[in-house]
Amino acid sequence: MESATYPALSSFFSAYLHEDFVLEHRTPSLAMAAFCLKASDGQRRALREDCERFLRATKDWQWKDVKAAMRDLGGSWAPRSRSALEAVFADVGAVAPR
Repeated sequence: MESATYPALSSFFSAYLHEDFVLEHRTPSLAMAAFCLKASDGQRRALREDCERFLRATKDWQWKDVKAAMRDLGGSWAPRSRSALEAVFADVGAVAPR
């Protein structure tokens, strides 16, 4: 999967869910919260839209293929289930900016 297909999601994965995300943010949800605090309304909206499109596009995929697509987009987090991924994606915009 190419990062140009999901530019906001690829950027989020590379910047927040990279190989050191546990050291920086402890959990994927805290990484999303950190993004939401720093991001503009437009950036949060773009990420929310990419997350929704990614979930729709991969709805019928095998889980191993979804995780491979996430790696292709720059993510190092390997969620244990689709519901774990959906829970983190649902947090886009849940944190109000300062």
